[in-house]
Amino acid sequence: MAFFKRTLLLVCLALGLLLGLWLLTSATGAEERFFTAYQNAPTRRVVINEVAWAGTQCSANDEWIELYNNTSETIDLTGWVLKAVDGSPIITLQGTIPPFGFFLLERSDDNTVADIPADLFFTGSLSNGGEILELRDATGTLVDTANADGGPWPAGQASPKWRSMERINPAGPDTDDNWGTNNGFIRNGIDCGNNPITGTPKALNSVSYPDLAVSKRGPEQVVAGELLTYTITITNGGITGVSNALVTDTLPEGVAFLSQQSPFTFTQPSSNILVWETGPIPGLSGPYFITLTVQSPASGCVTNEVRIATSISETNYLNNVGTMATCIIPLMAQLKVDLSGPEKVLPGSSFPYTVTLSNQGLLGAEGLVITAKLPSALEFLTHTAPYSLSEPSPNLLVWEANSLGAGEVVSWTIEVKGDERACGNAALTVTVSSFSPEPDLSDNTAHSETYFIPKILLDALLYDGYQTGDADEAFRLWNWSACEVDLGNWCVTDGEGKVCFPAGARLAPGKAIWCAKDALAFQESFGFLPDWEYGADSSPQTPQMSGSSPAFSNSGDEAFVLPPGGTITDSVDTLVYEGGNANSPGWQGEPVQPYGVSGGLGLVGQVLLRKRDERTGSPLQDTNSRADWIQDPDDPHRGRRVFYPGWNLEGFIAPTGVTETASLTVAIGPDHLYETFSGLLLSAERSLEIATYSLEHISLTLAIAEKASAGVSVTFLLEGEPVGGLSREGKWAAKVISDAGGKVYFMVGSQRRYRFQHAKYAIIDGHLALLGSENLSPNGMPSDPKGDGTVGHRGVYIATDAPSVVEKLRSLFWADANPSRPDVADCSSRPDLCSPPPIYQVYLPLVMRECSGEGCGGSEWPAYRVKFPSPLGLEGSFYFELTTAPENSLSQEGGLFKVLSQAGKGDLVLSQQLYEYLQWGDGQNLRLEAMVEAARRGASVRILLDDFYYHDQNSQVVDYLNKLARGERLDLEARLASPMGMGVHNKMVLARIGGQHYIWIGSINGSEVSFKVNREVGLLIRSKEAFDYLASLFWTDWAAPYGVFKVYVPLTFNNFRYPSDLLISEVLYDAPGDDEGKEWVEIYNPTSRAISLGDYKLGDAQERGVWEGMYRFPAGSTIGPGEVKVIAWSASGFYGLYGRWPDFELVDTNPNVPDMVPYTSWSSGPWELRNLGDEVVLLGPGDNPVDVVVYGDKSFPGVKAHPGVSKAGASLERYPPNSDTDDCARDFRVALTPTPGSLPER
Repeated sequence: MAFFKRTLLLVCLALGLLLGLWLLTSATGAEERFFTAYQNAPTRRVVINEVAWAGTQCSANDEWIELYNNTSETIDLTGWVLKAVDGSPIITLQGTIPPFGFFLLERSDDNTVADIPADLFFTGSLSNGGEILELRDATGTLVDTANADGGPWPAGQASPKWRSMERINPAGPDTDDNWGTNNGFIRNGIDCGNNPITGTPKALNSVSYPDLAVSKRGPEQVVAGELLTYTITITNGGITGVSNALVTDTLPEGVAFLSQQSPFTFTQPSSNILVWETGPIPGLSGPYFITLTVQSPASGCVTNEVRIATSISETNYLNNVGTMATCIIPLMAQLKVDLSGPEKVLPGSSFPYTVTLSNQGLLGAEGLVITAKLPSALEFLTHTAPYSLSEPSPNLLVWEANSLGAGEVVSWTIEVKGDERACGNAALTVTVSSFSPEPDLSDNTAHSETYFIPKILLDALLYDGYQTGDADEAFRLWNWSACEVDLGNWCVTDGEGKVCFPAGARLAPGKAIWCAKDALAFQESFGFLPDWEYGADSSPQTPQMSGSSPAFSNSGDEAFVLPPGGTITDSVDTLVYEGGNANSPGWQGEPVQPYGVSGGLGLVGQVLLRKRDERTGSPLQDTNSRADWIQDPDDPHRGRRVFYPGWNLEGFIAPTGVTETASLTVAIGPDHLYETFSGLLLSAERSLEIATYSLEHISLTLAIAEKASAGVSVTFLLEGEPVGGLSREGKWAAKVISDAGGKVYFMVGSQRRYRFQHAKYAIIDGHLALLGSENLSPNGMPSDPKGDGTVGHRGVYIATDAPSVVEKLRSLFWADANPSRPDVADCSSRPDLCSPPPIYQVYLPLVMRECSGEGCGGSEWPAYRVKFPSPLGLEGSFYFELTTAPENSLSQEGGLFKVLSQAGKGDLVLSQQLYEYLQWGDGQNLRLEAMVEAARRGASVRILLDDFYYHDQNSQVVDYLNKLARGERLDLEARLASPMGMGVHNKMVLARIGGQHYIWIGSINGSEVSFKVNREVGLLIRSKEAFDYLASLFWTDWAAPYGVFKVYVPLTFNNFRYPSDLLISEVLYDAPGDDEGKEWVEIYNPTSRAISLGDYKLGDAQERGVWEGMYRFPAGSTIGPGEVKVIAWSASGFYGLYGRWPDFELVDTNPNVPDMVPYTSWSSGPWELRNLGDEVVLLGPGDNPVDVVVYGDKSFPGVKAHPGVSKAGASLERYPPNSDTDDCARDFRVALTPTPGSLPER
């Protein structure tokens, strides 16, 4: 073949042809046309035409180089040199190169290009990183170069394709754009492994072939019936020409040929096939144009295709086809609807979608109906469409429009709200239809997807912890969405430190996780390890979050929950508390403040917690405000609450309500409670688990100790810090039980979970539960024979084997009595709790007998004759609902409050309580309020309160209720009672509602502490028999003559003495608002003689020389028998409160009010009564204390302190005014309405 080519070229030269022949069917003809094309080009006699610098597939060492002769003469290459400027290879050439011919150099041997003989072999290698090659003739003149500008090779490829670098135009310069890479399908020769060489050794380079291209242009749209004109463009981008090409246009169905204009020969073999013969197309020529006119179809979109082909190879076939798509606009309407909405939103947020309706047709549309189908996660709010709207079914919106003109566009918005717990994608679909025909309905429906960022709520925050440095600081996250959430890169920050979850962390729907600064410190406070730790790695088993730990300030801060990549402005949930920034993103209104329950556990350790759905235990709501949190001061029912480490909401938040077949025993104290209770306890064979406030009953203690000695497992949980401290009897009883092998646990310590362990219940052998109002004391359960009467508390116990009640109480017991808790101690860890005084002796109870004669008070003692000699025993199916405080005692969804909320006209509510407070803090007593509301709805309500322990407080409540009943004409009445000798200690509510009968028995008193901070239990039972039995008890106590009980027992009441000197009768130290200038003290003369005050002094200096105040009464002042005098800090301040002037003042604000005189020989400091505690001292003529009042955290030898008032504006009032036992808690009551200048009525 090579010989033939050379012969042909010699013939052509001999004939003097300047142009080579154009052959149509062979590669040889293509080469000759290539040679001829460059005869008249600027002469580069010999050029480096092709370099296989990467070798071949067989061997990377098989490099080869091709030279090309650009002239029509044979050239002798002997003495020429081809070299790399870096010194290797250096090839000295020998031999000749024919006109328009090739010279092949192969490295090492002739196997490099196995089937084509080499003209010369060379040694040395070409670098794959690039070489500069120079070709010099025998005189040293530079003839040509390759890659003269240095750097990487401008073309070619190494492994795995092994493609050569080809010169595009052999007559052209050595520039990067004149080199190309072999195209992979035009190639020549095989390598040493018989693999095709991706190059063209001794053949025309692949990049030097023709490159025909065809394209087609036309309108994208035409109106139906209009002519459609296309323009076909033809070019040859290769350097080699072709002798002829065929251009074929295929018309789509429905398109009719009309005419064409072109420089080519046109034929139409069939109706839809159009052909043009181009004749010769030189290299690097064009464009050539064909104009084609056709008749468009009636509708739809048509695609016209054109192809170009020639008989020889081309460098690129991908551009040999051209298409043009044209859509026909029919003479009809063409509706289109578009829908857009936000890409991401937070659950529960409101946001708009925008609907755009257009008519892109040529005719108007009539009778339009637009429908929007909302997913279940979206709630429709409003719209702005100019059309009428109907909602034929949930989440389906329908608008109707008469018409939409051609080209008309209408837009409107649809405002929706996402579900609070939505997650994932929610797609809204809008569809339009009409009476008018349309050619294409694909645009009549639109969708828009919105992604709901998972709602991860900040559920709880402990910022002021129990542990040193607040190491137990922690937050709790709750997945409020319905989907599992990948927590990877979710973060929590206070705006300063930020901690994030690692990849792979997940949180299931409806689940929560605790994240703590220090896992072990958290465990010390909460009793369990957190789920995550973000501070020091204290617990290897607790996974770590990453980042810089936030430090939530005790004085106020913010907490933000951030989605992946989010900043504070993207916060999914925000909490602002105390002094934090109320304007923080994601927060509305005032910050959350910790709630203070008077007499509770305080603010340290209080956990900010979201309100709960009482049915599910999950967060109730998310309004991004303090209304979401249990500390909410504006919500008396679900707010105004507290939460502390160690509380178990998940286990006990919902009251346990169930109907079960069970036995039921109702026992009444003092009538037969001891006999019933002790009999059941003594029946224990395996275990006794008893929780009570106090254990002081000698007989029960000895009996239970005997059980423990016999092998019965005995466990007690007692209050370790009762009011007044553990009694001698309590310490003795704990020691006896412990010594007998029982386990006695006490709830004590500064990190205690509850203010008091006040619950009173027992579980016998794991299958019988006892629950009631009485502690294990002789007052609650007198053990004397009852035949001649008895003295004790009025109380009630319930015993049942209902499985759900027993199981729940056992769970509660061991949750509270967990010895690993820091607030649980036993006799070994706290021996002081089980160590009575060394000389303490126990006396078994004496048998009470009839008393007559002097000192007995006649036959009226003892006055209480047993009315209920035996308990009520029942078997059957009963509804039980167990209540625990503080978890669910205020539940509005169940328990007592739900029952009371159902009471109305014709119903009956009976309540017998130790006490009820008029107010809880500055809010209402919710239990009392629920009973009043029942009366307002028409129910008959009777409330019986204790007259023994809480006469003063309860008398105010009784007065309030009865005045309220009279004022509002309610069927409501309240009384005091103590017909059993030791007062009403019961906590009982009975209700007959709509034919159903309920009893509620438990340990919960009428204070805020009892419901919100104490550990308490109560049991609601539906039973007519039990109701009737206890209603009989109630009406018996209700009807008992007031004050019938009379006792003259010196050992019991020997602390009373008739006063012989002045008394302090009333003190106001915490005035409303600012206390300054408003404090006052009232003194009383209980004697039958007038007393000169000139030598008496009054102040808060408890001893001589302290820096507090002491003032002497002015000379000549007196106080008559039975008279009271008021001493105010300032007369003007006192007048501002009461509208009258005091008798004396300390600071001269009114010249008409006598001034007290500083008594500097005793003390010289100011008189300022502290709200937290102080002493008020009345000194007599010899500077001896005549009377002392102590309250709060202060003390005075021989005087017991009163706990103090719980509300500003209330006073301490001595009642009765002539009673002085040196026990201020007994001698004084809290007067919500002070009466300075007058004594209380008795």
